[in-house]
Amino acid sequence: METTFTGYKNMSGITASLYNQGTGQKLLTKRFFNVEVFDDTTKDLANFQKAIGKSNEDYTNGYNSKFLNILSTVDDSNNINFELNGKPLTAETQNMGIFTYLAKLTERIINEKDLSKFRKDYHHIFSDEYTKGFCDKVTPDKNITQNYSFVNTTSNIEIIKESARNLNKLIQRKMEEFFQ
Repeated sequence: METTFTGYKNMSGITASLYNQGTGQKLLTKRFFNVEVFDDTTKDLANFQKAIGKSNEDYTNGYNSKFLNILSTVDDSNNINFELNGKPLTAETQNMGIFTYLAKLTERIINEKDLSKFRKDYHHIFSDEYTKGFCDKVTPDKNITQNYSFVNTTSNIEIIKESARNLNKLIQRKMEEFFQ
């Protein structure tokens, strides 16, 4: 077993856009991000639990409490919506700690230099938190773990970093809108 001092592992990310077939106009963009957090020197899991504890909603992942499945949607009017572990995450006072936590976490992932931190545990791609918590949101393919191309794409370091970067920008934009 590998020792890591990042507080996160088993990351996946992907962006999908839906277009009007007639006009080619982009209707919406969805970004999916999945990450496992845990406690080490960074206390990522404890900090996440503290942030969600202040919310009126229970954002604990139903498959594994260490996983965060984050979905952002931007529609053609540039409205941003988020889901965290399958539940709408709204920009309200009691959720600002969650937004702050996610902004800091994604910023650390964006700036991660140690590429070994992006490796997945082998068992992860067969786990409920990946196949049901992440993949079912991305694609209706129930045999997704057998789809090497999908697993390889969502595990690509540059795609993960780009997903984290885009998610971070949207989180910051949503926070700025809230505080205006």
